[in-house]
Amino acid sequence: MKDLILGFKLLRYGYKLKTNVMMLGLFTAIGLLIEISSHGTNILGGFYFMLTGMFAYQMIIYMNASDYVQSSVMKRKLEVGMPVIVSTVVYLVLFTILVVEKYILIRMYPENTENYQDTLFMIIFILFGAMIFCGVCYKYFVASFIVFMLVIMTCMSTISHISDVISLGLVKFAVLGYAAILLGGVIEYLISSLLYRKQLSEIAMSGLSKSMK
Repeated sequence: MKDLILGFKLLRYGYKLKTNVMMLGLFTAIGLLIEISSHGTNILGGFYFMLTGMFAYQMIIYMNASDYVQSSVMKRKLEVGMPVIVSTVVYLVLFTILVVEKYILIRMYPENTENYQDTLFMIIFILFGAMIFCGVCYKYFVASFIVFMLVIMTCMSTISHISDVISLGLVKFAVLGYAAILLGGVIEYLISSLLYRKQLSEIAMSGLSKSMK
């Protein structure tokens, strides 16, 4: 709990805080706009909305470009623990909002129930993959990005059939989503721990090391 509270406090000192907050707000606004205009039937709305959680992870990770952080006793926590804990909590909150929205939409447009559940399932799957991707990309950005995109494109072509087969209700989809986020956080943490001693990817850090020294 202390790490979680400290992690959120440290977000105020994240690299280019205003820019990241503006981007976070932009992604959230785009997601909400698409969700509202499509009545929740377009996956891009929920996708943009959920990915705003990645900014919290990124803002803490970027602190590791600083020489001060690299020589600090907090280095491991700032690179492994806090980004995962903070972003996972953000994802849980965002997912809760998304589930509530889907519930309201199902009550308003019951004829679109199957569509809502399919899009929710796809968002859960992509989010799970994105969390694992975050655990790798700041060490091996290019390789992890290529693999991530290949996996997403391959699975997106078959995922609708999978969701048709399991035919879960909204409540079970919600439970599945929470479980996927928590499991994704655990895997993300384990991967980050395994790769901790590896150098941060220069591409992923985008030259931040020079500007933050």
